Amino acid sequence: AEYIDGEDLNINNSISTKYLNVDYINCAKVPEMLQNATTVSISTSGSDANDFEDGAIFRTLQGAIDACPICLNGNSVHIDITATINEDVEIRGKMGGTIYINCNGNNFKGNIKIWDCTGVLIYGGSDSASPSTRPSIQPANLYAYDGYNYSVIAIRTQYVYLKDINIYGKINSSSPSLNYAVGASRNAKVEVRNVTVIGSDNGFMANRDGKIIAENCNGKCNRYGHSIFRGGQLSLVAGTAVGGGTSNVYKKDGSCIANYTTSEIT
Repeated sequence: AEYIDGEDLNINNSISTKYLNVDYINCAKVPEMLQNATTVSISTSGSDANDFEDGAIFRTLQGAIDACPICLNGNSVHIDITATINEDVEIRGKMGGTIYINCNGNNFKGNIKIWDCTGVLIYGGSDSASPSTRPSIQPANLYAYDGYNYSVIAIRTQYVYLKDINIYGKINSSSPSLNYAVGASRNAKVEVRNVTVIGSDNGFMANRDGKIIAENCNGKCNRYGHSIFRGGQLSLVAGTAVGGGTSNVYKKDGSCIANYTTSEIT
């Protein structure tokens, strides 16, 4: 027969064919691909049991991230937050597209870990908002990775963008050298723009070939505004920058500072 059509066709052995045309593959060993650009939202009235499709409403941000296919297939994902986020979130292995998280002025009370992704962009609020009116990332606990603790950390990720948001760290008198607001590690690139660091031992850290690009950021940390270790790179592009009680910038192990001028440090 030229075509075989059946609701269920079970084959217990191998099948060979010259051409195989398939509209949808339901197989745990084949990563699902996002078919189109998709916009979902987060609301207390939503459900994490929803399929990841345009217009879906999830209850938690982690639920939406987990439901999102691993392969973005060149598409963009927009996640609109409509209420305070009260959870730690991990974004892992989302490749081939960009995830946009729009806080819409809502606070984020958790830490954020981004692993092995193509691009994750987090927008806090309005470009014109003053630091005192921006939403905040304010975790109850920092995330421990590679001997340090972070509010936001990107690892082996091509690009992360944090914009128009305040980020709280932690102050710990027994181990102040370990706490950071934002980190870029193991070749990750993180750009921060209009970000204020609050209540932190240290601000931004680029480690193990990670890169931090900072523009018009502010705040003052107990120790260092910026730290770069083990081949890390720091680029201070324009405007003000995060300061430190001990020093504005600390670097070692062949790390690199670009576009640095004293007038950019406050």
